[in-house]
Amino acid sequence: DGASIVNDVLNVGCDDEEPLVAVGWVLLRFADDPRFETVLVVAGAGLVTLVELVYVNEQAGPGRMNTVFKTYMQVWVLWGSVMGAVLAGFVGDAAAASDVSLPRVDLGVRGGAVSAVGVGFVVLLVASTSVYGGLAVTEHTGSAREEATLDATAFADWRHENESTAIAWLDETVEGNPTMLTAPGTKWSEAVTDKREDVMYDWRGNPESSLTGVPTVAGWAHEVGYRGPDAYYDRVRDVDAMYVGNESTRARLVERYDVQYVWVGPGERARYGEIETDVAWLTPVHRSGSVAVYEVEEARLP
Repeated sequence: DGASIVNDVLNVGCDDEEPLVAVGWVLLRFADDPRFETVLVVAGAGLVTLVELVYVNEQAGPGRMNTVFKTYMQVWVLWGSVMGAVLAGFVGDAAAASDVSLPRVDLGVRGGAVSAVGVGFVVLLVASTSVYGGLAVTEHTGSAREEATLDATAFADWRHENESTAIAWLDETVEGNPTMLTAPGTKWSEAVTDKREDVMYDWRGNPESSLTGVPTVAGWAHEVGYRGPDAYYDRVRDVDAMYVGNESTRARLVERYDVQYVWVGPGERARYGEIETDVAWLTPVHRSGSVAVYEVEEARLP
């Protein structure tokens, strides 16, 4: 049956993914009743094999690490989904084999007892691997939360209301992909002392760009892994200069990066302190909560 096919495929492929894929394909082609779990196992094995042959050569390494990291997540989904059927197949096959081949021994142990031990092992395995799920549920139900919703951006209104109105305005008003100047997604700086708390993977790191898709000059420092430190930190230096440099430097860099909007919110004030916005080429276009948004008047740039 299908469970037996899956078991055969797994047994063949324990040491090498290529035989697993090949045998799985053969079984799927010629089995009388191939089951969907077999398809999932073979698909996962195919992804594992793929990164043995092809990977993206980029800086977020070393080597093929990032390709494996991204691809194996899909393998976990495929194989995790099928493991229930696979374990059931293992237990069923073990029980059938024990009834046929295991004789009574002096201790009075029969094949049925061995089968019961096998079932107990599977139960123990499932229970032990469910600890994380139980702890995660407790964490979710025990933490403060607002009403249940499928809107992944609703937390901005609940927890960051001083900025959420401006973010909503930006999302609804701005068209296309104009470049917006915001504080960079890193605390590193040669020019200022950043008083923000943790920035990367946090609300404080470019929330206005993250929630609207409007590009900024220097986003999260995570980009160092893809673009290299020089390209990223050169932009961070320029962002700092556009906020706190002299007017001619600011204007020159704004023109260089084709900045069309300047965002001044809590993150910018925590990094730069008082920001000079009373210049001829900046026009306020939105104010709400603790945020002010300015549009760059290109014709007025010196």
